Formats: sequence, C-alpha cells, structure tokens
Amino acid sequence: MRIRMNQLPLRILQLVSSMTIGGAEQIVLSLAERTDPRRFEMHIGSLSVISQNSLQPEFERLCLPLLSLNARRFYDPAVVQAVYHYARQQRIDVIHTHLTDADVVGRFVGRALRIPVLSTMHNMPHNYARQRRDRYWLERFTARYLTTHLVGVSPKIRELYISQWRIPHGRISAIYNSVRMEPFLAVPAGVPLARPYPGPVITNVARLNPQKAQRLLLEAAPAILQRYPQATFLLVGKGHLENELRQQAQALGIGQHVVFTGVRHDIPNILAQTDIFVLPSRWEGLPLSAIEAMAAARAVLVTDVGGNSELVESGRSGIVIPAADVGALTDALLALLADETLRLALGTAARQRVQLLFNPERFIQQYEAVYTQLGLHLPVSQVQMPGEVAL
Repeated sequence: MRIRMNQLPLRILQLVSSMTIGGAEQIVLSLAERTDPRRFEMHIGSLSVISQNSLQPEFERLCLPLLSLNARRFYDPAVVQAVYHYARQQRIDVIHTHLTDADVVGRFVGRALRIPVLSTMHNMPHNYARQRRDRYWLERFTARYLTTHLVGVSPKIRELYISQWRIPHGRISAIYNSVRMEPFLAVPAGVPLARPYPGPVITNVARLNPQKAQRLLLEAAPAILQRYPQATFLLVGKGHLENELRQQAQALGIGQHVVFTGVRHDIPNILAQTDIFVLPSRWEGLPLSAIEAMAAARAVLVTDVGGNSELVESGRSGIVIPAADVGALTDALLALLADETLRLALGTAARQRVQLLFNPERFIQQYEAVYTQLGLHLPVSQVQMPGEVAL
C-alpha cells in the first residue's frame, strides 16, 4: 500500500468507457471543472476512440492530462496494460470509474497497483443484467470484491446495490448527480421565448436508443396532434435508433411534426423554447437531462424508473407515470398541454427542488470528501458528507 507522505494535490484518474456526450460523461466533466485544483489533480482516461460527438473539446479547454485509448473489445488486455502503465507512471492516488468497461478495467488496475478505486454506479443494479452475461458477471464481481468504495446516484439506488448485490453498507454512499446550474437558471420561467415553431413544443433530450424509449413518445404523438395540430416534437441527441425513429415518424404520418436536431451544445436555449420536457425511459439511474429541464423551470414528465421518483415529486414538481404505458403518456401530455398554469407551477417547483437537492457545490464537496478519505487510505464510511439533505 502506497501512502502519500506529501499532502496535496491528490492525483485522481477519471476513467470512462467513452467520451460520447451522456450523463456519466457530463458528471466527469463537472468533477474535472469544479474540484479544487489545489487539492486534486484530475487526469481523464477514455477507453474508446474519441468520436465526433464527444466532450473532448471541453476537457481540452481545461488543459487536463488526457489518456485516449482504442479498446477493440470488452476487457481488452492491451487497454488494461495501458491504463496500468499510465496510473503507475503518473503516480495516481485514486482511480474513479464510470460505466461497465471502465469499471472492470479500473478495478483490476487498482488491485494490481494497490490504488483505491471509486466507482460511481450510474444505473440500477438490474439494468446491468441486460448486458452480456460475462459483462454482467465481471461488473458485479469486481464491484463486490475489487472496489474500495462505490457511489449510488441516489439513496434508492444505493439501497438496491446493498440488497441485490450484497454491497456492505459501509462501502457504498449516495451522492446525487448535479449539473452546472447557472445556464439553466437563466432560462425564464413560464411561456417559452420566441421560437421557430407555431405551436407547443415537447422536447426529449437523450441518446436515441431503446433505454430512452423515444419510440413510445412517437406512438403517443398522433393523439396529441389531433388536439394540438401545430405541436412539435424535438428529439435532441444521436443514437443507433435514429433511422428507425425517422421511419416510424413517417409511417405514423407525423414526420413533419418531429424534428431530429442531432447533438446540441445549447441545451439551455433548447429548453427555453420548450413547453414540456418528456423522458419516457424504460430504465434510468438519475437522468441529468431531467435535472437540467427542472433547473430551467420546465414542466417535466418522466417514468417511474430508477431514481426518477426521488427526482420528481409527481403532481408537485413534475409528473411521474408508469414506464411503457403509451396511454398514460398520452393522457399526461394532454393534461399538461391543456393547462398553462399547471405547467408554470410545476416548472417553478421543479427549479426550487433541484436548487435544494442537486446543488453543485454540495455535489463537489461530497466527492472531494470521498477522494480525500480514499487518498489517505481511510474508510469512506467515516466521511461526514457536507450539507447532506435528509429525504
């Protein structure tokens, strides 16, 4: 075990499976931007080739050490070796992993070098079972036996890892995800700003994949358009289902009402034009896109999966509906579209809620406390989380 004799800064390797724009990657960016550079020296590692739609420019702007690899398959030995050599040469003090590929690689490297490993679990435990059996088994095994400490992105998710994966209580904390609030708090509440769409705008910001269930939103769209024929549906993001979703929209006869924007870097501007934000996911951890929409004081509609019911108090700061229920989705959208006063009230309450629970300063303080304890090889269970909010 290597104990740091000098005090600071601790060297933290943030290891991610890829830099594609997504919730986990945004969390890494927030940590890289906001942790105290006098106390923590951040290094960024990506296991996959950096694609066009990535956060690489944001990390380059921060002038942080960046390790970019080219993993050809799950648990690529060459990638494991490269991370091992990098962590040893840079004298990394803590490896912080995000998502399955990075989790498994980082945990084996940490064990080999006797470096503490922290893993943020961005999804529900049973969601990992949707992966190939070998991936699921390695994720679960290394979480239980090779990880120094884990973080669930909500108290509910922490409890599920304790009960389903038998993670000891003292080896897993709960830290709510957070976002850079300032750009979203600047969005005026109430009636959206001037926009290039003639009627109400319903927005989804997410990867276009089965998890996010944009197909369900398109199934609900014809009934919405019968009542609101000038409505527009914005699908913001990229993903392998884009062509299928475009075909579905055409087959339903609603193609002219569905706008595929691709990846956008001006999400506050998108939300300023939005009446209702909808995320009809089949499974989730704690979605950053919904937190952003709430910070922008939009009426938010989510499904009852993952940490969504902790994020949104249904009827007070948004609407929560059952997953995979197109009827419930349609009814909720129609109710929100019919009542501007309700949308304003929900949006205002949503903004207040995220400012209270998902405060970025608290988020950073909590992770800094964990890093410090791990860097000193002390049990994280001794950490007193600053400003912790009881739910």
